[in-house]
Amino acid sequence: MAADAMTDPPSVGIISERLRALLQRAREIKSVETIDPPLPVSDLAQEVSSLGQDVFESQPDVHKFSVVETAARKIFYETIVRTSALVASSGPSQTNISTAIH
Repeated sequence: MAADAMTDPPSVGIISERLRALLQRAREIKSVETIDPPLPVSDLAQEVSSLGQDVFESQPDVHKFSVVETAARKIFYETIVRTSALVASSGPSQTNISTAIH
């Protein structure tokens, strides 16, 4: 992952941090770890719609999508690594997977 950070454009790092902040905000809005009730999307709509306005300026949509996808993929892979490490250290029967995502 560290090698990837050297080759990614700065916009990926900026969007990654903003996505992490959005995930944290979603955890604050919906503190229960169950499917129901669903996360109220309207509480995050403004933050999501302005995610990269100042970063992308006049970039083509394909570039915007690529940057957001790369940032989201990095966060997803980091979560998998943390979850795998948690499972490996405590055993699957004792693991609370939701702890790994926080």
